Amino acid sequence: MWLQYVVEEDDGVDMASNEEAESGYEAEPEQPNKKLSVSAGVHEKVDYNKLQQKQKAEEKRLAEMMIPKKNKRLYNKIMYSKKKKAQEVRQLTEKRKQHDATQKSKRKLKKN
Repeated sequence: MWLQYVVEEDDGVDMASNEEAESGYEAEPEQPNKKLSVSAGVHEKVDYNKLQQKQKAEEKRLAEMMIPKKNKRLYNKIMYSKKKKAQEVRQLTEKRKQHDATQKSKRKLKKN
């Protein structure tokens, strides 16, 4: 058994108003354009150190992309271990600072 669907088309105005009512969107009347004006530009300060650092980082990224896959795995392992060691050093220095601060406060309490 076949079913046949018939779609009746209304004029475009009624459909548009129905869609707007359903979506909650109301068309705003066009307002006249405001006067356009031109103002003087401000010279942007360029930080050459940041620019140079960005360029070096980009060159390094591109160089890493050119490493063959076989060597890239080794390179990634080396870089991972370097980052881990640097992170450990940072954590230990923070611990040392905290330890020194507590020792200093204990010494002050003993003197008083």
